Parts: sequence; C-alpha cells; structure tokens
Amino acid sequence: MLYKERPISNLTNIISTVNIKLGRVLLYGFVIVMLGSGCKSPASELQELDLMSEGIPIKIKAPVGAKVKKKDMGLFQDITIKDGEDFYIQITAGQLYNSDAKVRKTEELEAIKQLISFSRIIKEDEQGFIFERKKGDELTYDFRRIKIQGETEYLFQTGLVGNFDLESVELMYDAVK
Repeated sequence: MLYKERPISNLTNIISTVNIKLGRVLLYGFVIVMLGSGCKSPASELQELDLMSEGIPIKIKAPVGAKVKKKDMGLFQDITIKDGEDFYIQITAGQLYNSDAKVRKTEELEAIKQLISFSRIIKEDEQGFIFERKKGDELTYDFRRIKIQGETEYLFQTGLVGNFDLESVELMYDAVK
C-alpha cells in the first residue's frame, strides 16, 4: 500500500472542526457588522420637539415624524404626541393652583396609589414617577411628571389609550424632562 488509509472517524472530526471554525467566523462577522452599523438605542432616535407652534412654551424629545394634536378643553389644553404604538405622551396644561411642583407630585402620587389597578412605584424623583399597573393578568406601566412654568401647570403622562412596557415608559419619561 502506497498510502495509509485514515479511518472515517478522523474525516468526521476534520469536517466537524471546519464547521465549528466556520460557525465562529460567521458569528464574529455578524457581531462586527452589528456593532459597526451604528445600531441606535430608541433614545438616540429622539429629537427635540418645540411645542411653541401649538402655543405651548415647552420643549420635549420625540421621534422624528411624531404627530402632535392639541385640543382646547376650556379650563385646560390637551396636547398629545404620538408615534406608533410605543410612544404616546399626553400633556395637560392648565391654570396653576399650587406653585410647588413637589407638593403637586405628591398629590398625583397619592391619587395614583388609590387606583384599583395600581401595583407599585418603579422610579421616583422630585417632579414625577413611573408606576406599574395590573390590568387583569397583564402588567403595564405609566408615568406622571409635573412641570410648573409661570402661571401654568403641565402634567405629563402616557396617552390614555394603550398598554406600555417599562422600556417605552422610561423613554417617554426621560423625553419630557
């Protein structure tokens, strides 16, 4: 015999090794492409939105192309900013009756805690909070944030229609700071 025969098991080992190395190369390539493609977090896709065009001297952050609607409800203004199902902010602008934002936040917090659907506070700061609600077996999230400017109080919250996950609510909360 001029050549030594290799058992089939050695050939199988060689093919397995090549497949593993090829798989690693593909995985590393995928990771490099994803990191290099500039994958953006949802927060980095928000831009400043000046609501002065709606007569509201407030700036927030919102996705490009978000729709703004304003309704005059007599004693207060109702402004909504919506983009898809995951970004929906409602702002109520009304006459100031307490100039201390901390006191107003505490009042809002106590009112929310009285709701049947209230579950727990997730995050709280001097001007607002994020909270969890139970709707049946489903957990949803919402927020309240108070801003006082001149003789006007602004109450920020999620839109009244929809169920929002925590990530979406945190994004909206940060967008109205």
